[in-house]
Order: sequence, then C-alpha cells, then structure tokens
Amino acid sequence: MDAVTYDDVHIHFTQEEWALLNPSQKCLYTDVMHDTYRNLTAIGYTWDEHNMEEHCQNSSRKRSHIRTHTGEKPYECNQCGRAFSCVSILHSHHRTHTGEKPYVCNQCGKAFASNCHLKSHIRSHTGEKPYECNQCGKAFASNGQLKR
Repeated sequence: MDAVTYDDVHIHFTQEEWALLNPSQKCLYTDVMHDTYRNLTAIGYTWDEHNMEEHCQNSSRKRSHIRTHTGEKPYECNQCGRAFSCVSILHSHHRTHTGEKPYVCNQCGKAFASNCHLKSHIRSHTGEKPYECNQCGKAFASNGQLKR
C-alpha cells in the first residue's frame, strides 16, 4: 500500500464552489484539512514539497490564512460584539445566542453547536487522544487540553 500524500486528500474549491458551501460544510472541510496537515507534519511531511502558493490561490482563503498570522478579526457578532477571524466561526458562534445544536452524537444523542465540538466529544467514547505533548509525551483528546 502506497503512502497517502496531501494531494491525495486535498480538495480544491473554486471561489464559486466555496461560496455554495454552508458554514457547517466549510467548518468540516477546514477541520479535515487541519487534521490532515497536523498528521502529515507529525510524520515528517515538509510543506516545501507542496506548492502552498497554489493551495492558497483562492484570494478569500489566502486572506483568511494571513489573518491567522496578523490576529485580524473582521467578523463581528451583532449581538455581543465578539470578533472572529473567519466568517464560518462567526456563524458557529451565532448558535451560542440561538441555542441551536445541529450536530448530534450518534452514540449517546448529545447535541453540539459545532462539528468541532462533536468530534472532540466522540473521542470520549472512543478513547482516542490524538494531541500529544512534545515535552512530556502525555496525550489529550482535544487541542485545548494540550495547550493548558
């Protein structure tokens, strides 16, 4: 079996295709690509081997990526004033005001406002701990636990 590369799992969206996705789909895609990025870098994949300029050719994705470095948060919640770097995160945040929880665990029925939180919760059932501290080796179910 051949090794899986970034190009095997990467899906390129045109600006028009990206605009057709709903916020949940954008969040899922972003989650999957972040997981893929983390997993590939963990096994030594270097990003010089992949044309990141091509990956970021979509201007909205490039601007969004640049905001991760600048800290800019141009999307503000009209209910509480909290600001976000990505419009899909703002849409997810709106659910804190509406109480909407569209992501449901198929094992226990618990519902969540974001797919990211559902994925983290599912790890409580599976015992998966993919986030490992590079200093002590302890593993965690969520990236937030690792950062503490």
